[in-house]
Order: sequence, then structure tokens, then C-alpha cells
Amino acid sequence: MKNTTKQIKGIMGFTLIELLVVSASATMLIGLLLPAIQN
Repeated sequence: MKNTTKQIKGIMGFTLIELLVVSASATMLIGLLLPAIQN
């Protein structure tokens, strides 16, 4: 039981961090691509 709770907490933490990283990288890509597309 203790191991499962630790795994769930670790998974939740990683998913939150991954969401932040993915959103940040997506905004960076969009910011770089928009000027190229407009030109």
C-alpha cells in the first residue's frame, strides 16, 4: 500500500511538471513559428 501511494504521488508530480514543460515548449515553438509563417 505504501509503495502504491508513493508511485501515485510521483506520477502526479511528473505529470504536472511535464504539463508545464510541454506548455512552455509549445509557446516557444508557436512564438518562433508565427513570425516565419507571417513572413
